[in-house]
Amino acid sequence: MTDEQIMIEVKGGNLDLASQIYDQYSKLIYNYFLRLSFNREISQDLMQTVFFRMIKYRRSYKPKNRFRSWIFQIARNVFADHLKSNEAARSNFVDLEKINASIDSEMDDQEKAEKIKILQNALTMIPHGYRDILILKGYQQLKNKEIAELLNCSENTVKGKVHRAVLSLRKAFFTLEKE
Repeated sequence: MTDEQIMIEVKGGNLDLASQIYDQYSKLIYNYFLRLSFNREISQDLMQTVFFRMIKYRRSYKPKNRFRSWIFQIARNVFADHLKSNEAARSNFVDLEKINASIDSEMDDQEKAEKIKILQNALTMIPHGYRDILILKGYQQLKNKEIAELLNCSENTVKGKVHRAVLSLRKAFFTLEKE
C-alpha cells in the first residue's frame, strides 16, 4: 500500500494503520525538527505532536495530495506554533558548541569534519525560512513540486526561494570559513 492509500484508510477510521505511517515517517520528522531546533528533546516532543495532529485532523487529508507533502505541512505548522509559544525558541542564538558536539568527531577526514561543522554553523546563521526550505530540499529530499504544495506556491517560486537560500548559506559558510 502507498502512503496515500494507508492515509485514506486511516482517514476512514482504521487507526491501526497509523502505526505504519509512524514507523516510516517518525525518523524523518524528528530529523527535520532536529535540524531546525538543534534540540533533541524539543524535536522528540514536536515529532509526537505531528502524529497526534495527523490522527486528530485525519479527515482533512485530501487523497489528491501527496501524503509526504501533507505530513510535512503539519510539521511546519507544529514548528511555527512552537516558535510562537516559546519566546526562547524565537531567538536566533544557538549554542554552537552543542551543535559541534553533535557532529561525529570520529570522522577519518579532519578537513571534511571541519567543513561539516562550518556548514552546521552557517545553517544557524541564515534566516529560519531559508533554513526550513534547505532542510526540506536537501535533508528531507522533497522535490520542488512537493515543496510547492507545502508552501502553496508555484514550483518556480520554490526554485527562486531555494536559490536565495543557497546564496544566503554560501555567504554564511564563506564568512565562517575565513574566520
